[in-house]
Amino acid sequence: MRPLDEWEMLVIQCFTISLESGMNGIETNYHVVRDFSKKYAFDVIELYQIIKSMAGELNSGRK
Repeated sequence: MRPLDEWEMLVIQCFTISLESGMNGIETNYHVVRDFSKKYAFDVIELYQIIKSMAGELNSGRK
């Protein structure tokens, strides 16, 4: 699937760089999302929720 616009491309980039391996599978590094949000003037809470839901979907497919 290809990103439809610049927003989706940036969300995918943020998702990719914020992933970490944890005890319960894939985890998201909040500090990376916060810094990314500052750089591109995004709402950090909204972006973090999107990234967390993407990580949750990724974890649900691991079982």
